[in-house]
Amino acid sequence: MKTCLNCNSAVRDNDKYCRNCGCKIQSNSKYILINVLIIFSIIELIGLLALFLASYMITK
Repeated sequence: MKTCLNCNSAVRDNDKYCRNCGCKIQSNSKYILINVLIIFSIIELIGLLALFLASYMITK
């Protein structure tokens, strides 16, 4: 059984909508991919900030 990402109630594997809140059930792989992309973006921003700070410290 899956769980609804909106209300966390159990839904059947073949349901297209949550029986509790009516939210459309989407595959977890889509949300996992989005989370991975967000994490990589944050890591990249931290790396760019570190490079900026390092170059700023070198020029002083």
